Amino acid sequence: MKRPMRLVLCFLTLSAAVQAAARTIPVDEAVQLATARGTNVLAARARGEAARAVADSLRGRMLPGVRLNDEQQHYDSPFSIALLPGAPGATVRNTNTNTFSVGAGQPLLGLLRLSQEHGALGAQADAAELSVKAAENAVREQVQTGYLRLFEARALAETARTSQQQLVEQVNAAKAKEHAGAGTTADVLRVQVAVANARQQELQAVAQEETARAGLLIAIGLHPTDGSVDFAEPTALENEAAAQTDQALAIQHAFELRPEVSAARQLSRAADLHERSALFSLLPELNLEAGYAHIHGSLLAPTDSAFIGLVASWNIFEWGATYYQGKAASAQARAAAADAQGTQDRIGFDVSSRLSQVRAAGSALDVGKATIASAEEAFRVTEAGVRAGVATTTDLLDAQSALTQSKLNLVRARYELALAQVGLRAATGE
Repeated sequence: MKRPMRLVLCFLTLSAAVQAAARTIPVDEAVQLATARGTNVLAARARGEAARAVADSLRGRMLPGVRLNDEQQHYDSPFSIALLPGAPGATVRNTNTNTFSVGAGQPLLGLLRLSQEHGALGAQADAAELSVKAAENAVREQVQTGYLRLFEARALAETARTSQQQLVEQVNAAKAKEHAGAGTTADVLRVQVAVANARQQELQAVAQEETARAGLLIAIGLHPTDGSVDFAEPTALENEAAAQTDQALAIQHAFELRPEVSAARQLSRAADLHERSALFSLLPELNLEAGYAHIHGSLLAPTDSAFIGLVASWNIFEWGATYYQGKAASAQARAAAADAQGTQDRIGFDVSSRLSQVRAAGSALDVGKATIASAEEAFRVTEAGVRAGVATTTDLLDAQSALTQSKLNLVRARYELALAQVGLRAATGE
């Protein structure tokens, strides 16, 4: 037995032993694990939490603020003032003094600007949280695609192994004919070449299986060589019929469900609110302030005092700094609106292309089912012809190759339809 065949058998034996002891994970559980552990989802959640915290922080600036201050001073000597020449001085400040104050402030006109900023940050937080859903949807598509690729590879490998078994029988038959003088060495070599080609197809399928398995393991947070788990065949995904959906309805459905569309709209709304906030920044600041002070050790200042009043300020000249900030905010609002429209356009194109892929894959599957019946009949007739002496080994190999290729094409068509269905669901946001 040649080395490549030994390697394949060793891999299959090891794979079977591992799968027998491994815990089998269905596709839905794998999706849950991937969304719980995926780095992209975790990062999106953290960004959403940060954006919400920033919005909550600004909301606090809209409410009354209270400040406490306590100062303790120790001087080198008390301070005295003589009221009359030659008279003893009167102490107006002791060596140790203490000043405790409480101040409170409430923005008034500033609430116009702050309310717009708070709304903008809230819209950005909503967009960030929608991005979490988009990341989860992407992970779901990735996992489902990985499952289908894994079992497609296994089906292709099984088809190649079946072809090898049939060809090995033909090799033995060709050798027997050669020994009997009814065949030639060339016939044996042709069949051996066909066996090698089938073996190469199996090796390629095994490599595809290893790649798909490693990708799934990484997606659910495990090491790519972890042998403690296996994956259950996604029969529901494999056997799903081709979707019969109107393109316009599918696009409209995507606009309603895709979180990317809603996130883009929220970002556009946030940009509009930033623009209004920049406009309100041109107004003067007017704040309500109140305070209380307790002073100990200074005889000229009252021990307890309190006040309430208004504080107004207005930057009447600053070389257009605030004005140009407003212009920048206006341009950013237009850009965000264009981005939102661009997101809809991209999603509309994505839905259209995915729907076309589903239809094409469905047609390819129908053709594959019809072709394999013809290929099986052609192989049966040719095999009978070889036994009857009216067909050659070359004819049989051609029929065998056509049958194997038809089987491989049918497997690929079946899984391409399932993959297209997964992609369409992801495109429409289902």
